[in-house]
Amino acid sequence: MAIQMRRGAYARFDPSKMKAGEWAVSTDSDTKKQQIWMCFAPGIVKRMGTVEDFDIEIQILIQNYLDDMAESVSQAQKSAQTATEKATSASNSASQAQKSAQTATQKANEVAQASGKIDTAVSQANAATKAANEAAQKAEQQAGLVEQKANGRGITFSVTSAGLLNVSKED
Repeated sequence: MAIQMRRGAYARFDPSKMKAGEWAVSTDSDTKKQQIWMCFAPGIVKRMGTVEDFDIEIQILIQNYLDDMAESVSQAQKSAQTATEKATSASNSASQAQKSAQTATQKANEVAQASGKIDTAVSQANAATKAANEAAQKAEQQAGLVEQKANGRGITFSVTSAGLLNVSKED
């Protein structure tokens, strides 16, 4: 049997009509439609490629790979920029928190100093109260002694509603 070959327009190609061992070639003027097929068995038809086809396909694959890599690098740069921005924001927040902590420490120290002054004032007030109580006791004791001596001589003491001291002697 002789080798058979079909040829014709790409639009009219029907692989189901091919016989085992038969070639088919499209004869279109459009280079994208210029193709070759080989039938290995009824219903098993494969498209064949040329070196020129492979060069074009390889260039397309390389360009797609480079485009994908460029997109990946761009995404990585955006992610790095976002991470840098978030790190800067976190650093600023930490700095602000540190300043707030320093302010709180200063206020706590001021409160502690004021508390110390209050403690000192309370101690001084307690000492003054104690001294006043002791002075009042001594004054009462002296007043009692004066009253005893005065009573022994017939002198009486009384305090008016206005707080004035009346002294009178019995004759």
